[in-house]
Amino acid sequence: MTEEKQNKAQKPSAKARKTAARLLASQAVYQSSLNEQPLKDVAKEYLDHRIGMEVDGEELVAANKELFSRILTGIAENKSDIGHVVQANLKIDGKRTEPLIKAILMCAAYELFACHDTDKGIIINDYLNVAHAFFDQKEVNLMNGILDAVAKALRDN
Repeated sequence: MTEEKQNKAQKPSAKARKTAARLLASQAVYQSSLNEQPLKDVAKEYLDHRIGMEVDGEELVAANKELFSRILTGIAENKSDIGHVVQANLKIDGKRTEPLIKAILMCAAYELFACHDTDKGIIINDYLNVAHAFFDQKEVNLMNGILDAVAKALRDN
């Protein structure tokens, strides 16, 4: 294999970098809510120390910094509106929503609200993939239904 082909094979795809940004954004929103830290402080920590970091000797896919920052800035600026849309579509009667589920839903809802350059199916599918990293199929199915309802509330297409 030529050096150029080897370098190309090692470079993560744009899709993988966007998925990594969505995963990190979900984790950052979760951390912010648990630790009651301002989202901008958590975002800086992630940008400075977590994007492309090594875990167990493996370098993680470097997240798309632009998408990561856009999601966190958008949530910080529209937290109340996005939170209302997510809360209105939660179908968990009287139960407290798991904070990580809520964080993932908040990130997805922001993208559905503001990122009309990306198809809603791609956004939903990517966040369901993020959810699969942490939850069983039952929770992922619940999130799928919520995100479908959120998409219908926020988008025409």
